[in-house]
Amino acid sequence: MLRHFSLLIFLVTFVISASAQSEQEQLAVQYYQDQEYEKAADLFEELYNEDPTVSFYNYYLDCLLELEDYSQAKKLVRKQKRNSEFPLKYEVELGYLYQQEGNERKAKNTFNDAIRDVPNQRQAYIDLANAFLSRELHSHAIDLLKRGNRKITSDRAFHMDLASVYADTKQYRKMMEQYLALLDKNPDYARQIKDELQIFIEDGEKEKLSTIKNVLLEQTQERYSNSLYAELLMWYSTQLKDFDIALKQAKALDRRFNENGKRVFYLAKVLADNKKYDLAIEAYQYVINKEEENSLYLGSLIRLLDVKFDKLTQTGDYTREDLLALEGEYKHTLQTLGKNASTIELMLNMAHIQAFYMDKVEAARNLLNEAIELSRAKPKQIAQCKIKLADILVMDDDVWEATLLYQQVDKDFKNEPLGHKAKLKNARLSFYMGEFQWASSQLDVLKAATSKLIANDALQLYMLIKDNIGLDSSLAAIKTYARAEMYAFQKKQDLALKTLDSLQLQFMGHNIQDEVLFKKAEIHISRKNYEKADDLLADIAKNYSQDILADDALMKRAELNEFYLKNKEKAKSLYQKIITDYPGSLYTVKARKRFRILRGDDIGDETDDAVFETDIMP
Repeated sequence: MLRHFSLLIFLVTFVISASAQSEQEQLAVQYYQDQEYEKAADLFEELYNEDPTVSFYNYYLDCLLELEDYSQAKKLVRKQKRNSEFPLKYEVELGYLYQQEGNERKAKNTFNDAIRDVPNQRQAYIDLANAFLSRELHSHAIDLLKRGNRKITSDRAFHMDLASVYADTKQYRKMMEQYLALLDKNPDYARQIKDELQIFIEDGEKEKLSTIKNVLLEQTQERYSNSLYAELLMWYSTQLKDFDIALKQAKALDRRFNENGKRVFYLAKVLADNKKYDLAIEAYQYVINKEEENSLYLGSLIRLLDVKFDKLTQTGDYTREDLLALEGEYKHTLQTLGKNASTIELMLNMAHIQAFYMDKVEAARNLLNEAIELSRAKPKQIAQCKIKLADILVMDDDVWEATLLYQQVDKDFKNEPLGHKAKLKNARLSFYMGEFQWASSQLDVLKAATSKLIANDALQLYMLIKDNIGLDSSLAAIKTYARAEMYAFQKKQDLALKTLDSLQLQFMGHNIQDEVLFKKAEIHISRKNYEKADDLLADIAKNYSQDILADDALMKRAELNEFYLKNKEKAKSLYQKIITDYPGSLYTVKARKRFRILRGDDIGDETDDAVFETDIMP
C-alpha cells in the first residue's frame, strides 16, 4: 500500500511539473510550426538545458539548422554526444553539419571515422546506418553495411538491410544481388525474401518489377545448378501473372529433380483458375506424357478435359471439329477410366457439350441417367446430375419431368447452395411457362440466399416480373418475353430473335423494352455478332439509364469493347461511367479494376481474359 501511495505522489508531482512546462513547450512548438525559428530556438534552448531529452534536442537542432547557425549547432551536437550511450550517431550529425557548411572534406573524414570506429556488433551497425539514413546519407549507409557484410560473417549479416537501402535509392539490380547473396548463404530466408518482393509487386512500379525479373532470369540461366533461383523465378512469375515463364521454370525444375510432374500439376490448377486455358492444357498434357504409372496421371486426364470444357464454354472459341474432338476425348477417357464416382464430372460435362452444343440431346440424357444410377456416387454428385438432366429436359420441352427433378434437389438440399440453385432454375422454368405468381414467391425466398450470384439472379428475375405484371391485365408482353427467353435457352435463337422483334413492335413504350434489347444483345454475342450487340447495349444505356439493367448493359458493353471489339479507349470510358454514374452497382469494384488496368496500372490481380461468357447456357 505504501508503494502505491508513493507512486501516486510521484505521478501528481510529475503532472503538476509537466503542466507548468507544457505552456512554454506548446508556445515553442507553435513558433516552430509558424516558422518563427529564432523565437522557437530561444525557448527550445531553455527547455533543453532544463531537460536534455532527445525531443527537445531535435527541435532545437532543427531550429539552428533553419537559422544556419552551424557553430551553435555543433556545440549542441557535441554536448548531446557526451551524454549519449552511442556517440557515433552524433559523429554523423557533426559530419552533416560540416556538409551543410560546405566543408565536404571534413564531412567525409567525419563519416569515414564513424564507419571505421563502429563496434563489431550487429546492433551498432544498424544504429549507425539509421543515423546516416535519417539525414538521407544513403551512400554512407551503403558503405557502412557493405563493411558490416565483410566483418560480420553470420548467414544473415546485413544483406536484407543493404537491399532495403538499395530499394530506397532505386538501385534494384543491386537490391536483388543482396537478396540472392543471402539466399546463397541460407535457403531458409527464401520466405522472407518473397515477403519483401511481394511488397514490391503490390506497389506496381514497372522499373522495379522489370529489373527483378531480368536479374532472376539472368541468374537462373547463369547458375543453372542452383534450384533456389529457378524456384524464386517461378514464384515471382506466378505472382506477376507471367505464366509462360512460370510454366517453363516448373518444367525445368521437374526434369532436374525428377519430381514426376507434381510441381507442374499444381501450377496447372493456378493456370486454369486464371483462365490461361492453353497453358493449363500444356501443363496437364506434360504430366500425362510422363507415364501411366505416375500417381498424377488419372487426375491430370480428368482435369485436362475440365480445362478444355471451360475453354470451350467460357470463351465460345470453337468449331464443329473442336466439339467432335472434345467429345471423342471424353469417350476415350471414360472408356479408359470407367464410369464411376471419380469420373462423374466428366460425364456431366460431356452431357452438357452433347446437349447444348452438338444437338445430341438423347445421348446426353442417357449418359446422365447412367450417372444418376451409379452405386457409389455421392448425394451431391447425383444432385448435380439431376440439375443438368433437368436443364436438358427443358431444352427438349419436357418441362414437367424437369420440374420434378429440380424439386427433388431443392428438397434434398433445402438450405444449401445446391438446393438454392435448383430452386432458382425451377422458378425460372415457371417464369418460362407463364406461372408468374408462383415464380415470384420462390424468387422472394431466394433473394436472401447466401450465394450472392444466386441472390442477385433471383432479384433480377423477381424485379422483371414485378415491374411488368401490373402494366397490362392480359400479361401479353411478359408472356411473349418469357417465351423468347425459353427459346434462347433451348438454342432456338432465330425463333427467339423473331419473337423479341415482334415484341418490340407490338409493345412500343412498354416497360419491358430494355429487357428485350438486353436479351437480343446476349443472343448476338453468342453468335459473335459483336457490333450488333454493342449497338443494342448502347441503346439501353442511352434510353433506359434509370432502369434496372442500365449498369448491366454498361458492364457488358465495356467488356465487349475490351475483349472482343478491341476498343480499349471506349472500354475505359464505359468502365469510368459505371464508376461515376452507378457507384452502388455490383459491378463498380470490377469496373474500377478493369479501368486501372486499361490506364496502365499494375495491380497484379487481374488477367486479360474475357470476364463474361459468350454463351447463354445455364
